[in-house]
Amino acid sequence: MAQPRKAAVYFILLTVLIDMIGFGIIIPVLPKLLEDMLNIGVNEASAYGGILLTVFAIAQFIFSPIMDNLSDQYGRRPVLLIRLPTCQNTSVTA
Repeated sequence: MAQPRKAAVYFILLTVLIDMIGFGIIIPVLPKLLEDMLNIGVNEASAYGGILLTVFAIAQFIFSPIMDNLSDQYGRRPVLLIRLPTCQNTSVTA
């Protein structure tokens, strides 16, 4: 089995790092953000935040096999090159 190229491994690690930084930024401020946006108490905002994170986890559970199949069919790099800007655009426009 051939060794993976270092550039490809670094690219995948950078992609995962960007995703994890996004989580690290939003999770601590999500209850306060929802509290301010919806004019509700912090307890209710925390419940809504939990629901949002649960929906996100379910979406990942459903769409991960689809992304895996696309990666197997077209290769990881093209799928990641499409996925990364898409995630960035949805983060900016949301």
